[in-house]
Amino acid sequence: MSNNPKKRRTNQKKKTTSTDSTQTPIFGINSPIPTSPQFTKPKTQKDQIENENKKKEEKQEEKPFSEEEYDEFDELDEYNTPVMEEEGEDLFGDETLQKDYEYIAELDVYDPEMIDQNKYEQMSFGERRKAEKSLMLRDYRNRHNTKVKNIQNEQGTNLPRSMVTKRSIQTSKLKKAKEILEEDEEDEEELEEFNLEDVKGPLKLWIKTNGPKMEIARRYRNFLTSFVDKRGNSVYAEKIKLMCSENQQSLEVSFTDLSLFGLLLAMWLADAPTEMLEIFNETTYQVVLEMFQDYHEIHSEIFVRIIDFPVPDTLRGLRQVHLNTLIKVSGVVTRRTSVFPQLKLVKFDCLTCGATLGPFAQNNQKEIKIDSCPFCSKRGPFRVNTEETVYQNYQKITLQESPGTVPAGRLPRTKDIILLADLIDIAKPGEEIEITGIYRNNFDLSLNTKNGFPVFATIIEANYISKSQNSVKSITLTNEDINIIRELGEDPHISERIFLSIAPSIYGHETLKIGLAMTLFGGNPKNIGQKHKIRGDINMLLLGDPSTSKSQLLKYAEKIAPRAVYTTGKGATGVGLTASVRRDPITREWTLEGGALVLADRGICCIDEFDKMNEKDRVSIHETMEQQTISISKAGIVTTLQARCSVIAAANPIKGRYDLGLTFKQNVELSDPILSRFDILCVVRDVVDPIIDTRLANFVISSHMNNHPLKKQSLQDEQQQQEENEMNMEENTDSIESSSMYSENSSKKSNDEENLLLDNYQNDEFKKKLKPIPQDMLRKYIYYARNNIRPRLSQMDNERITKLYTQLRKESSVGGSMPITTRHVESLIRMAESHAKMHLRTEVRDDDINAAIRILLETFISTQKFSVMNQLRKRLRKYLNYKRDNDELLYYLLQTLVKESVDYLRIKDAIENPEKVEISTKEFRSRARELNLFEIPSFFKSNYFLKNNFSLEKGKKIIVKSFK
Repeated sequence: MSNNPKKRRTNQKKKTTSTDSTQTPIFGINSPIPTSPQFTKPKTQKDQIENENKKKEEKQEEKPFSEEEYDEFDELDEYNTPVMEEEGEDLFGDETLQKDYEYIAELDVYDPEMIDQNKYEQMSFGERRKAEKSLMLRDYRNRHNTKVKNIQNEQGTNLPRSMVTKRSIQTSKLKKAKEILEEDEEDEEELEEFNLEDVKGPLKLWIKTNGPKMEIARRYRNFLTSFVDKRGNSVYAEKIKLMCSENQQSLEVSFTDLSLFGLLLAMWLADAPTEMLEIFNETTYQVVLEMFQDYHEIHSEIFVRIIDFPVPDTLRGLRQVHLNTLIKVSGVVTRRTSVFPQLKLVKFDCLTCGATLGPFAQNNQKEIKIDSCPFCSKRGPFRVNTEETVYQNYQKITLQESPGTVPAGRLPRTKDIILLADLIDIAKPGEEIEITGIYRNNFDLSLNTKNGFPVFATIIEANYISKSQNSVKSITLTNEDINIIRELGEDPHISERIFLSIAPSIYGHETLKIGLAMTLFGGNPKNIGQKHKIRGDINMLLLGDPSTSKSQLLKYAEKIAPRAVYTTGKGATGVGLTASVRRDPITREWTLEGGALVLADRGICCIDEFDKMNEKDRVSIHETMEQQTISISKAGIVTTLQARCSVIAAANPIKGRYDLGLTFKQNVELSDPILSRFDILCVVRDVVDPIIDTRLANFVISSHMNNHPLKKQSLQDEQQQQEENEMNMEENTDSIESSSMYSENSSKKSNDEENLLLDNYQNDEFKKKLKPIPQDMLRKYIYYARNNIRPRLSQMDNERITKLYTQLRKESSVGGSMPITTRHVESLIRMAESHAKMHLRTEVRDDDINAAIRILLETFISTQKFSVMNQLRKRLRKYLNYKRDNDELLYYLLQTLVKESVDYLRIKDAIENPEKVEISTKEFRSRARELNLFEIPSFFKSNYFLKNNFSLEKGKKIIVKSFK
């Protein structure tokens, strides 16, 4: 045996060539076909029939290849010549092993001609694809040669390659296909037998293994393809079609649907969202590509967004047990950063050898670090290859607790939210959103430096974000609540009950409470042609003497409103109310942060000590109070924020107390532009009146006694009191239903004691018959009316409103009071819509217009000087008394005289509960004549007079009121 390997190869070739004739001969394409008995044509009729039957059978069988492919197989023969080798040499002998390691000079030298010293440029994508295609074609041809050889061996013939029949190739293909199908069936049986419920080890690690991962993907694929609705339609097939039609990248999957299909997948999704969402994203992308094969040209991946997550959490309630789990929180966006490129697939360049390393997948948990270069074994330095690195969009927002959900005396909590991919710019500062995401921990160097020990900051990686269309999500209405609210709306005296339920711990101030109720319900916003917006929120200003419960009313409005923000004018600046620009401590860029008005979007903003604000800061809210937007142009940030809220402000007079000898404008240091933006102006005066002061003192004392924490009451007394209340409620209900003498609309009581137009609500006897609404139900009632009732203006007395506006303009110019503008007409419409909302009406009626006119006139008259106040009231009497029954007005007047007589007896003779009160008919007629009411005889025969324990003694000319 020769030691030279070249000689050995030559000998083998010679031996191969000199094989005997029993081996398979080599034929080219044009070689003659040797004759053999099995290829001779049939000579008998029987042989011809059998040959035809065989051909028919061949045609009936499936053809896996086309005619051109079969021809190509034959043409490949001339390029692929099989080489038959004989038995090789024994290479394991001792002598052979030693000879293999002997030095051969001519063989251990590289041929210089065979070494390529040229440098080649990097191939383009097209060239590389072409080269790979050529290599794949070469491998295919080699596999073909092997298949032909196997067929020859199976048939036991020495046929040349060109004579391998199509049937032989087809039969071999069918056998191979059957084997593959059998293997797939075995794999499916193994997957079906895989027990996914038997968790072995930690859940998050076990999900990453191949078996559970494939089973989860299979079940999730079945969910996408087989989940149907009640009508039998495929839910997610339609969603995928809609997503692809809009070229979107996110598919919304309902957690409830997933729970109904497979509870295990839903449970694992909540406990291990990172691993499960990775499988869901890959499987969803495969399903999308099966439906739309070219969708990979639009998006390289699809994200599954989980909606309808049933377990809401609060920012204040997040703890360590929530880490790396799926959570759902809500709040208000206070700050938003710019969009940054984040590394997704990163490549590094080794600066020592120039090699490119990667790509490496970057996640949010840890930073990628290269230890050494696998080409040169150096430890760097390395540089990020910015051209070949793949980036994704990254943005961070700050979420703060909603104002209505923060416990009393606590600061609102905040949390950073990470937005990726198509969630960028989905929310703006001031918007209230719900976030479903993964609660993660993140290393924060500043916290470690500050605290001196390892501390991790927590963030939320958002998966799905929905904007809250309603004002607040802390109020949930059940079906029972909705039924109760609708029953309350059918009560004709619901507006009086609402006025009575506003701030029950504050005595008096009926006009303020009515205006506050109007503000809480609000009107309807309008957008004419998507160009001109008209606000629907009502703004209210309280101006009056100190110690008149102005701040308490603001605090009450903050608690009862579904969403409210409370601030003070002294501690608030213009940017604090609107928006500010601050530098982000991490990215060092300027970011926008919303103020109080932005946080109160779709709610109420209460500003106390409004007169203490600087004039520059007060000017900044002009745009907010009318257009309800905030325009910012600072530090390169030009944007507009939404501030759709009502403003309730409280101010003190310039001299400390309100002076009736001066106009409203002269009593407060506010400009005309900002005064005209308030729909309701209420003047609160502290008038010295022994009767009112006595009642107020008794009310305060009894309030403290009844609400004392140490007060004890026996169970028997409570039961007795409850029974009495139920009996009184039944009697009051009967009296309310049987009497039709009370109007639905309330006129407003002025601070002037000479005002005799007392409405139902301001009548003490009537208030005793009304039942206040519980505060929790009142809050739900306001929430329901604000978000579900949209009354429309169908019929209005345009002529009467026009005349009223003209006369008010004239009176304001003559008296030197606050100017009347077209904004007051819009205020009138908003108040009418608010009154309709109190009754849950879908249309604004004349009653609502009348109520709005009365409160507008009462607030306008209260802002006048004392010298012109009474004259102005007489001139506007026809609007105040419009469509009011004369008998009803006379009854109110008579009730006023009764109340004055009772107060006189209580103070003079110390009689608390008189049995009867006598009123002179002469005094009653003179009072009625002042109001232009002359139908006194008919009133004495009306139900107002007879059914309320009144009697007339004609001989004595007195009216007797009996309290028995």
